[in-house]
Amino acid sequence: PTQDDRSARRRLGDTMPVMLRLRTRDGTERVSVEDGCTLKDLRFVIQQTFGVPTQDQTLSLQQELLLSKGDYVAEFVDLHAGRKNDGKKLKALGIEHGGFVYLRYSVSREPTPTHAAQHRQELRGGKQTVNGMIAAQTRIERQEHAKCASVSFDQHCANNFQSYVNNTLGFNQMRFGWMFGVVAEADGAIQVHAIYEPEQEGTCDRFDLRRSGGGEGLRGKRLAQN
Repeated sequence: PTQDDRSARRRLGDTMPVMLRLRTRDGTERVSVEDGCTLKDLRFVIQQTFGVPTQDQTLSLQQELLLSKGDYVAEFVDLHAGRKNDGKKLKALGIEHGGFVYLRYSVSREPTPTHAAQHRQELRGGKQTVNGMIAAQTRIERQEHAKCASVSFDQHCANNFQSYVNNTLGFNQMRFGWMFGVVAEADGAIQVHAIYEPEQEGTCDRFDLRRSGGGEGLRGKRLAQN
């Protein structure tokens, strides 16, 4: 998240849940926790949601955890369970909304299938002609009349958005986000400062916002005001 994202979250208080991405050897999972969540609370949520016992969890902010061939439990101790870290809030440990936490365990489990994966599963075994494949292609053409003069993105927020779509979804699933920024009065150029991703489910050709009783729309309006 950008500095603007973090400032907005502080002004909104504890009303917004924290979404984390758990990168494992079995894939990437998403989990939501309360804003004041501690490391001990996070371990319990992981156990309840994904079936990984707390004593079998090795958490770290270092990606090398997933590649280690040695005693990774002793090697990666930045989020080690114990009296030193358990009572600390995630923010104090450097874990921010939308950030990655790396998780390693020894138990066997099935990763949570995404809607895109389920959609691809339904399409297996089908056949298509060359003409059908050509007809199904999506081509992006230049607009006859541009809607704006230009668009530029904050590098950090753009990288966060595209890295998840690339590294986790493999560009096989549509992803939606509300962009917040400013429009220059002089030439109409747009500068995007932050991208807010509401709760959603997507496939290769569509996305659906999750119903949350108007909560996502309210969060979006508050972010826009900030």
